[in-house]
This record gives sequence, structure tokens and C-alpha cells, in this order.
Amino acid sequence: MQRLGQKGSSIPEQEFERSDIVPRIRQGTKIRMIALIIFFSIVCFAKWGLGLPLPNNILVLTIVWLVAGGLYGFLVRREAKVKSIRTMYSRYFLLEMLILTFILYFLGLGGWMGAIFYIFPIIYANTILHKKEGRIITLVAVLFYLLPVFLDYYQVVSRRRILATFDLGPYHDTAFVPITNLIVLWVFLFVGYTSSVFAEMVR
Repeated sequence: MQRLGQKGSSIPEQEFERSDIVPRIRQGTKIRMIALIIFFSIVCFAKWGLGLPLPNNILVLTIVWLVAGGLYGFLVRREAKVKSIRTMYSRYFLLEMLILTFILYFLGLGGWMGAIFYIFPIIYANTILHKKEGRIITLVAVLFYLLPVFLDYYQVVSRRRILATFDLGPYHDTAFVPITNLIVLWVFLFVGYTSSVFAEMVR
């Protein structure tokens, strides 16, 4: 009888988890889409209204992001298994952060200014996904942040200066780069960990 009770209770628990996660994903997707449309409008105004030399790559990447978000939202509505939804969400987060990395590069935003934008997907991923998936997303965010920084430090690629009007000299400084990157790394891991712990407490 106890086994039957445990087996029978697993189905309502799974249904509750899906009924809990899907509305949050839909709400997050809706907010993300609105933010991307506003960002797209601002870039268009800055490019053709103010005459800023913003590359068309930013607009193309934003459109790709919008299409990917819409496609993901469609797939979530059709998927019944929670595990499949989380798997799709993990892959979507990886694509999202890759697009974000290129957008930040084309905008000329790097270092701690670029790091700020990675905090939002880290929080959201560790809130929605399981611990293991959230940690993977956090580590990928660290990789996507550090790679352009070190490529610029070793002058493999040059940081664009469209919006980066501040002095970029410190980003080539031997003492400045390791210290700031260690701080950013600690912030990423701390934010990811605390978000995961908070999500577990809520569940």
C-alpha cells in the first residue's frame, strides 16, 4: 500500500511541476520578447535617427534572438514532459548567451559592463532549471564572458569602440585583467549559487 501511494503520488507531483514551470517560462519568454523588441527599436533609432555607426550584425542577431525565442515558446506549449522542457530550456540558454556575447562585442561593451548582462540569464537559469543544469549555464556564462576578454587582452581581436567611449587601456593591463576577472567570476558563481538555493527553498 505504501508503494502504491508513493507511485501514485509521483504523477500529481510531476503535473504540479509542469504547471509551475511552464507559466514561469511563458512569462519570462514574454518579458524577453518585449525587451528585445524595445532593444531592436532603440538600435534602429540610434543607427538611422542619431547616425551612430552601429553594424547591421546587431539587428540581424536581435532578429535571430526573437525568432529563437518565439520558436522555443511554441515548442514549450506543445511539450508535455518536464524533463524535455528543461532540456530545451538549457539549450536555448546556451544559444541566448552566445547571441548576447556577439551583440556585446559589436556594441563594444566588454569587461564589467558586459558582465552585467550575463547576470540575468544566470539568475533565471538557476531559478528554473535543476542545480546541475544551472551550474552548467553559469560555467558557460563565465566562458562566454572570459573568451572575448582574453582575446582582446592578447590582441587576437580588437574591441569595437562604438559605445565604449571610455579608456580601454586597463583591459590590456597585466594586473587589472586578472583581478577584475576573478571578481566577475566570483559574482557569477555567487549569483548562480544563491539563485539555485533560493529556488530550492521556494519549491
